[in-house]
Amino acid sequence: MASFTALPSYPFEFDEMARVRATKFGDGYEQRTDEDINVLVLNYPLTFANRSESEKDDILAFLRARRGKESFDWTPPDGEAGKYVCRRWKCTRVAAGAYTITCAFEQIFEP
Repeated sequence: MASFTALPSYPFEFDEMARVRATKFGDGYEQRTDEDINVLVLNYPLTFANRSESEKDDILAFLRARRGKESFDWTPPDGEAGKYVCRRWKCTRVAAGAYTITCAFEQIFEP
C-alpha cells in the first residue's frame, strides 16, 4: 500500500465524528447505539502552503493516482498511523513557482 509522506503546513487541525445509530420513540425518547466497531472517525482538512512546483507535482500525482477511492497509509503529525482516502483537493498558484494545495484526508477502516 502506498504511503503519503508530505508534511502539512501549520496550523494543523482535525475533527472527529462519532458514528452512532439513533432510534426515536414517542415523547422525545431516543435510544443510541454504536454504528460499528470503529465508532470514532477522524477527518483532517490539510493545507500544503507555498510548495515548489516539484513538491506540488508530487502531491498531486499521489492524489490523482488514487482517484479518491484507493486508500493509503498516512501518519498525522503527533498522531497514529492509519488508512485514509482523499476525495477532493484544490491547488492554488500563490506566486511564481509557489503553490498551495488544500485537501481533506478521511480516515477509513479496512484490513
